[in-house]
Amino acid sequence: MTLKKTILYLFMVPLLLWFSGCATLVQKLPTASPQLTLDQEIALGQAVRLRTTQLLGGPYLDEELEAYLNRWGRKLGQVSARADLPYQFAVADRSEPGLFVLPAGQIVVTRGLLSELQSRDELIALLAHAIGHVDEDPFAGRATRSLAAASHEFLTSSPKGRQENPEALDVLLAKMLEKREYELDEELTADRIALELLAKAGLAKDGLAVMLSHCLDNHTLKMGLAENHPCSVGRLDALGLGSVAPVGDSTGQSLPASFGRLKSLQTGYGLLVQAQTLEAEGKELQAIATYLQAATVAADEPRILGALGMAYLRAGQLQSARLHLQKAVGLQPDYYRTRMGLGYLYLQLNRFIEADSELTKSVELLPVPENLYLLAETREGLGDNNKAITLYRRVFEADRRSKLGRAAASRLEEMEGDK
Repeated sequence: MTLKKTILYLFMVPLLLWFSGCATLVQKLPTASPQLTLDQEIALGQAVRLRTTQLLGGPYLDEELEAYLNRWGRKLGQVSARADLPYQFAVADRSEPGLFVLPAGQIVVTRGLLSELQSRDELIALLAHAIGHVDEDPFAGRATRSLAAASHEFLTSSPKGRQENPEALDVLLAKMLEKREYELDEELTADRIALELLAKAGLAKDGLAVMLSHCLDNHTLKMGLAENHPCSVGRLDALGLGSVAPVGDSTGQSLPASFGRLKSLQTGYGLLVQAQTLEAEGKELQAIATYLQAATVAADEPRILGALGMAYLRAGQLQSARLHLQKAVGLQPDYYRTRMGLGYLYLQLNRFIEADSELTKSVELLPVPENLYLLAETREGLGDNNKAITLYRRVFEADRRSKLGRAAASRLEEMEGDK
């Protein structure tokens, strides 16, 4: 398989291939120990939120949905021990249920998690639990305690340097926190704090028990949250609330219409998973047909359109690929993978100016070896060899042993030897 084919098929992988595990990432963090000011904590937390959202599929664009989350989340935040934080609740475009607590009250929930909830009380309890982790530790747990120690390097480095560095602190921390696993005692502490927050805010406390009962009975929820916020009978018993209302009995506390729309998309996203499986098995025509079915069932969903565009690109159908990728970027301009796919397409057509625009934006959103390598190739095409050398070096330094890293080393040797 050629290098360009290798890069193209990397787009099929939902998580970054170069993620090497939390232990390795911790070793890469600086060891200095400056004291964080509130402004520094907030700046770092917001940067990590943006990177984490990219890792989880990009922002899910629904202003009504996000406003609703922030309305209730901030109400709880105002009565928390960290009321000084500017709590921000963002939705990531990922089908698997997930809840991610980041520094400075930055919290990301996935589309898949919200689509499984059945009442307002259940949602509010979930947000209270997330804030319980912020109260418990401003930096979301033991795995990120070196975050405070590393902040000085992040805050004193140039924004441009961070944008093109796949090992920038905010990127490393986003990857660490995406894999963050909470122990039972940490979950119990967050549950206890959640109950206190609900009481202070004058909200129903039994929503937390309802949420946990629902999670235990719902396979999708249970498996989705198992990695970082595992549901358990022990957590439910520890609440000491006795019997709870049946799941779905919202007693008038229903969720707004935007949540109903999320549920209506589940079939389309299920077809997307089927299409990706078929493509991974080499069943190209069946995969494209299933992608098209998904795009029909869940119309104008940028994740589905982007995946369809990439399938066409891998099949060599460049015109169809361009149409669907352009539409996906038009609907959601802030997802690094779709921008990277469109940039790759333009690069294959030797349309270097358009490729540079798309790949530069992709790198700004989340620098990874793949988009950095493609951007280096693009800069070569534009005659900007100095910039290309800088980018190839970034790729090599990020992963020297991978095929991409070795290819970058080869290009560096050739280009620097020509000087």
